[in-house]
Amino acid sequence: MAGHIRQRSPGSWELRFRSGSKTRTTTFRGGKRAAEQELRRLLSEADRGITVTAPARLTVADWLGQWLEIARGEVRAITWDRYEAAVRLYLRPALGTIRLRDLSPRDVQTAFTGWTTAGRQRGAGGLARSTLGLLRKTLHAALQRALELELIARHPMAALRKRLPTGAAPEAKVIDAPAISALLDKAAGTPYYPAILLATSCGLRRGEACGLRWRNINFDTKELAVEEARVPARKGITTGKTKTGRRRSIRIPEFAVALLQQHRLTQAERLLALGIRMSADAYVCAHGDLSPINPMSLTAWCRKNSPIGLHGLRHSHASLLLGAGASIKAVSSRLGHASAAMTLSTYAHLLPGADEDAADRLDKVMSGSKVVANKP
Repeated sequence: MAGHIRQRSPGSWELRFRSGSKTRTTTFRGGKRAAEQELRRLLSEADRGITVTAPARLTVADWLGQWLEIARGEVRAITWDRYEAAVRLYLRPALGTIRLRDLSPRDVQTAFTGWTTAGRQRGAGGLARSTLGLLRKTLHAALQRALELELIARHPMAALRKRLPTGAAPEAKVIDAPAISALLDKAAGTPYYPAILLATSCGLRRGEACGLRWRNINFDTKELAVEEARVPARKGITTGKTKTGRRRSIRIPEFAVALLQQHRLTQAERLLALGIRMSADAYVCAHGDLSPINPMSLTAWCRKNSPIGLHGLRHSHASLLLGAGASIKAVSSRLGHASAAMTLSTYAHLLPGADEDAADRLDKVMSGSKVVANKP
């Protein structure tokens, strides 16, 4: 099987080869030697029956639009909204004009390198770690589907998964126990009080706190079940699965049990005065008429009244546990992280005296060994 290479312009090469009964043409950007290597790869894939079926004029922007429609019925509404924002704000502007079949690892690398130094929608500087992560996830998913549908012969990100820039991890900001108590006092009497309590005592995410119902709390066993979340979407608030899609059970501290019981009693008495009996399906975080609070309003209240915002309260919960000697695995379970490794990478700097403790433990192990015992 033979192929031909022709220079179109400096740094641009036309690669032409036979695949099956068709002659295929693609463009490669780079040096001549790299173009020759790419042609050999394409010939090898054609020899093994791997073909590219994407229309020659199908651009990355076109495919991303098609993929979003495919993904709409496969993921949560909030996830789809994030995919759509990633495509609209970043992926289309940077990669959209490139033909899908011509998208190369170099194109992907160039885009991500640029995003680490510039690209913010507001202000200057590189994109945040979370945004870069969303872009990696979104582009990889779109290209993986194109690969499965045989629109492309290889995944342009395959060789770069561990090399693309991730951005600097923001350090978790926390407050101490007295500051948490002061914040709870400030929130008392507002519909946001139980959400603040749940974030600081149980480590619940915003959507999990807003989606918690009284039937999810068992005061006898002092446990709560996190089963669903209420999150903002482009078309209102949606209720669905948690971020990880898994149910988890959390033990409620004694002080929080008493405060939640008092909150429930106050809520029930207020409704009873209106002639309404409270249902077990009622939301814990609700207004006086039992209508659930808006997660965005909760975030706004915390931004105004807490020095670390709402998510910082979840970080503070983890910080207090680690400071009290709780294991990483236990903290990870309460927070609902996908793995203990994720918890460790986020909160390793909060482990008090971890290095000193490790040295002390090694001293105890080695103190009885012959090597140490025979030392003068």
